[in-house]
Amino acid sequence: MNITQATKDVVMEMVHECFVANSKVDRMQSILNAKFAYVNTANLIHHDIAHAYSGTFGDGIAETIEKYNVPIEYGNIPYAVEDYETVENVIQALLDLVIDFQNKLNKCAKETLDNMDLHVYAELLDIIEEHNPIVEQVILLQDKIKLYQNNPAFDVHIDHFWFLGEKGEER
Repeated sequence: MNITQATKDVVMEMVHECFVANSKVDRMQSILNAKFAYVNTANLIHHDIAHAYSGTFGDGIAETIEKYNVPIEYGNIPYAVEDYETVENVIQALLDLVIDFQNKLNKCAKETLDNMDLHVYAELLDIIEEHNPIVEQVILLQDKIKLYQNNPAFDVHIDHFWFLGEKGEER
């Protein structure tokens, strides 16, 4: 086989992390929508962040080893049942999640490099580059929610400081 067992293991763990992140962000979206009525914020986070974790990142990372006939073992995805007291708490939890994911993704890539699985490593670098705008967007959301605090104008104005996704793209 053209991939070390260590790389297979770390990539499968990263795929699992993608679907855990998707579940957690979906829960954040649900809380923003149902509990706080931040419908615009919930919609953007759901379509541009939650979907990215399962699709762009989950599928993309899986494909780095599937093309070498290594089937993915997804493992159990825990229920996301977190609750949040304020919108600021949701945004802080989202920031913690995206930074934690970024660090795990970087570590995954480093391990594939250390294993000399450079063909997998090269593809992970592209995925890292695709994830960086999400981190940047959530940092900006946290900066903005500190200014707005829990003022619902944040939800009304979010399109002015949301840069993920294509302008005019159906969400």
